[in-house]
Amino acid sequence: VGFVIFADTGAEKPETYLYIEKYVRPYLKEIGKEFIVVKGKERINSKEVSNLYDACYLWKVIPSRMLRFCTDKFKIKPIKQYLQNNFPGEIIKAVIGIAYDEAYRINNIRWDGQEIWYPLIEKKITRQGCINIIKNAGWEIPVKSGCFFCPFQSKKEWFDLKNNHQNLWELAIALEKNGSRYPEILLWKEPLEEIDKKYISIESYMEGECEGVCFL
Repeated sequence: VGFVIFADTGAEKPETYLYIEKYVRPYLKEIGKEFIVVKGKERINSKEVSNLYDACYLWKVIPSRMLRFCTDKFKIKPIKQYLQNNFPGEIIKAVIGIAYDEAYRINNIRWDGQEIWYPLIEKKITRQGCINIIKNAGWEIPVKSGCFFCPFQSKKEWFDLKNNHQNLWELAIALEKNGSRYPEILLWKEPLEEIDKKYISIESYMEGECEGVCFL
């Protein structure tokens, strides 16, 4: 028996949801594995929300590089809750697909009480190795999964959002400006609203910029 759990924050990029429907669900159905979707739930101001964006807006906060509340509340917690509700007292073998070159992301404390297996790390399969496996299967290479307003996005990802998903870009601006500590705490290194006014593309943003990696 095996199944795949997807912790849906409700804020993934459209490409990710499309990829799941086009490739992931059909493949799992073909091999007889169930695809389970779980969502975090928070009660805020007497209102129950299951969408990370709505929760952040009501809390008047934005995801932070220092405080990873979004991962815990909308990914780890709902997965653990599902396992506790459906397999009480059982030790579950959790297979986590962290690539070999990202082994620093291992955090077994989050999965206390479960048997953890990192097959990609065990077999020393890097991110590029994963891409090669996907290509060999005849699948398209997916975009990097993550919320559309994640502060860990690269410059290119932010500008892809700005240029390809204007509605989500505007939602990210609204969320940032709604934060109780705006403009002290930002999603990026300068307010998204200012970037929206000043730069047309990542090329125009990068023009004249130093090559340092002090922030992004």
